[in-house]
This record gives sequence, structure tokens and C-alpha cells, in this order.
Amino acid sequence: MEKEVMNIVYSGNAKYSKALLLSVLSVSMHNPNKEIHFYFLTGDYTELDENYTCLSIPTVSKMIAHCRDFNRNIFYHVIDMNKYEGDFFKKNRNFKSSYTPYSMLRLLLDKVDEIPDKLLYLDGDTVVLDNLEEIYNADISEYELCMVQDAVGHYYFGKKYCNTGVILFNMKLLKETNLLEKVRDFVKKHRLFMPDQSAINFKCKKKLILNRKFNEQKKTAKDTVIRHYCKVFHWLPFPHTTNIKPWNVKEFKAKFNDEAKDVIDTFENITAEINHENEIRDFFNE
Repeated sequence: MEKEVMNIVYSGNAKYSKALLLSVLSVSMHNPNKEIHFYFLTGDYTELDENYTCLSIPTVSKMIAHCRDFNRNIFYHVIDMNKYEGDFFKKNRNFKSSYTPYSMLRLLLDKVDEIPDKLLYLDGDTVVLDNLEEIYNADISEYELCMVQDAVGHYYFGKKYCNTGVILFNMKLLKETNLLEKVRDFVKKHRLFMPDQSAINFKCKKKLILNRKFNEQKKTAKDTVIRHYCKVFHWLPFPHTTNIKPWNVKEFKAKFNDEAKDVIDTFENITAEINHENEIRDFFNE
């Protein structure tokens, strides 16, 4: 009998290592008995921004080493996506947008042979607060993707418009339907405010919409499994947005008090240790 494995994918660069550590740590702490394979999509896009350098293997190795204190059965794969992009960014109306190119690397997953048939994508600003087995074991046999309704976007684009900060991918089916190829083509041809998210929503025909507890974007509840600390729009006292990230610990605690306390406190201790030992020079470049 084949051993069950949980496959989780992130995307980012060297400057995003702090965010990735916190999210990976939260997965490891709340799924201590599961074999987990983490896939990190990265690439060099310094032609756009000098900070858009690859996430390095030594950085990821140190990150995983700290997380193994909570789950000994975690493994990692760092994938340089430059070799898979072809003309996707060269002929892309959204390459230079308010979003980094790293947000679109997941649209190339079907090109990577080592990617498994099922995997859970998480944005770097997600914090896992409970076991992931329920979402990971969702029946996706007839669906290309599983997502949660977007807290704001569904008011404007319809109730089936979903947030792509958490996506369960059925890679086997979407390769058969060529979903990601269709999404890439759409992104290249249409100027979009939220390029990858909008294209995924517009082109995906076989989508399972999950309970908001698997991608809570507004307010943490007792049953929240994944808290997504994305940019939030507020109408009062005047229209504005807030974008407080959990790896900015002082600001985060001032806003959210003891939310995700076990993860945040552990993260704070690890970062203090890393800064003291200066383990990797580029680990937490600000």
C-alpha cells in the first residue's frame, strides 16, 4: 500500500523567506504526524526588480531544519521556474503589474514533471491553525481546482469568484483539460487587475467551492483551518485597506493580539535565534 503524502506548494523569492518560514512552520506544527513534501517555486526576475532573486537551496534547507523540530517527516524541493516559462512572461500584458511574477508561477505547474497529481497551494501570507487533512482529502476527482469564495471579489464578479490564496490542484485532470494552458493564454492577452486570480476564475469550469474556514480572509473563527492575512478593504470610517502580515510580529500582535499565538511565538523565537547566530547571510534580508 502506497504511503499517504501531503504535497504543498509555495512560490517566492529570497526576500520572501521570512513569510515562507512562518507559513511552513504553521503547517509543520499543526500536522506533526504527516509526511509532507514542500515544493518551492522560484526564479530570477531581476530585470524587473533587483530584489527578485531566486530562493536559494541553503535558505530553504535551514528553514526546513527548524520546522523539523515539529515534524520529522518533511522534505523539500526547490524548483527554478525560469526553465519552464518559455514566452509566458515575454508575451504577457500582466508581467509588469502591481503583483510580482512569482504570483503567476503556479500557472506553469503543468510543465513541471516532478509535480505530483495532487497538491495544495498556499500563499505565503497564510497561517495554518489546524490539521490540513480535511481539505487535502477533499474529493477532487471531478474537479480541476478547489478554492474558497473571495471575500470581496464575489460581490463584483459573482458568487463563484474565488480567492486563489489557497488552491487544491487536481493536476491529473487539469492536464487533461489543458486548464493552465488556457489560463496562461488568457493572462497573456488580457490586461487584468488581479491577473492570475481573475484568469483562473474565468477559465476554470470544474471548480469545487470549499467552506471559508479553509481560507478565512476576514476574521478568525474557532473552526478556522487556514487564516489568510491578505489585504483587506474597509468601508468605515472611510474607504481604505489594511495589509498587516504575520511575519511583522510587533505590528501583527498590536492588531490581532494572541491570534495564532503558538505559531507567532515560535516564529519569533526562531528568527531571534537565526539573527543571533547569523546562520545565513541572506535569510532575512529586509
